[in-house]
Order: sequence, then structure tokens, then C-alpha cells
Amino acid sequence: MGEYFIETFGQTYRMQKLAADIWTYATDASTQELSQMGFPKGAAGHHVVVKVITHETSVETHRISRVTTVSWRDGEGKERWLQFVSLQGFHKREP
Repeated sequence: MGEYFIETFGQTYRMQKLAADIWTYATDASTQELSQMGFPKGAAGHHVVVKVITHETSVETHRISRVTTVSWRDGEGKERWLQFVSLQGFHKREP
């Protein structure tokens, strides 16, 4: 009760409070999702989601960003890493 959570693709993730109105959670990226993003077979990745809640003119806004870090080996066997914002958005709750 009273804790933030996010449900994505049938999974429920309980968020950890970092500060007032700032929440986060981390999860592994699925091989299917990495493949859909264009990464080669064998790639591994992690997502970190951050939610910041703001109050603007009596409207509560939830700003959500997801940073993804992926590692893989290229055609020459060299290890590669990439980190990028993979999702970003917001939703508003009006009184």
C-alpha cells in the first residue's frame, strides 16, 4: 500500500524511492526486446527507469525515462557497449 509500481508486459516492478517525488527500478532487457532494437544475438542489456513527479498548476505530472545499457560482441569479436534513452514520456493526473 502506498508504494509506486509499474506493470509492463505482465510483469510488476516495485519502485524504490530515491527522494521526495523521485522513484526508480532496474530490470534486465529481454533478448527478444534487444533483437527488436537491432542488437545481434548474444547481446545483453539492462534498463533503469526513473520517475519524477512534478506538481504544475495543481496537475500532478509523472515524467518517466528509461536508460538502457547494452553489451555485445561485434563481427570481429570485439566487445561493444552502448547506453541510450530507450523510452521517455509522461502522464498527468488532474484533480
